[in-house]
Amino acid sequence: MYLYWQSYSFKNSLKEVDIVKKFFQIRPTKTVLSIIITIIIGFLIGIFSTNTLPKTVYEIDEEKKSYVQIFLNSFSLNYWYFFVLWFFGMIPFGFCLSYFITFFKSFMIGVTLGVCLKSSAMFGIMQFITYAILEGIIILPTLIYLANKSIKFSINGRRTFNDTGQKYFNVLVRVTIVIMIYALLTCLKMTFLEVQ
Repeated sequence: MYLYWQSYSFKNSLKEVDIVKKFFQIRPTKTVLSIIITIIIGFLIGIFSTNTLPKTVYEIDEEKKSYVQIFLNSFSLNYWYFFVLWFFGMIPFGFCLSYFITFFKSFMIGVTLGVCLKSSAMFGIMQFITYAILEGIIILPTLIYLANKSIKFSINGRRTFNDTGQKYFNVLVRVTIVIMIYALLTCLKMTFLEVQ
């Protein structure tokens, strides 16, 4: 019975991995590898650019914001990167701009994490951990997925637009759903921090 349950749970975990693979459809190719290298370089440059900043104590006044406003801020601050990245996939030489947006987004993540590490007060280590977890689990895989689709569609898109145009639009729909989930989790994170 125990072995059956273990094999059953192992099969279910494999099915869950297959669902994630099918949802994002990321295969390790040269394009994905170049995107990951771009993200790592942007992230490291962002972190190292904050080395010269002095350690700062921020005084933050408590400001009441509604959960809807937190959701909208979180959604809009992240979504425009992904929408522009998706849009550049439809431009013939948009793959160059797609690499730039990928670099810039990872650079901004690095700068934000660097500032969180350098600051005291509200930001501190707990903010760093929660921000890093959300960014690492949700934003970075979504960035890799969309950059991969954008670059491939930019290179091959004009020839295959009639066949894959709707599929490329579905990529934006998937990314929008993921960013909405990220924004909801950000609202929950803010709620959790207010309770403590």
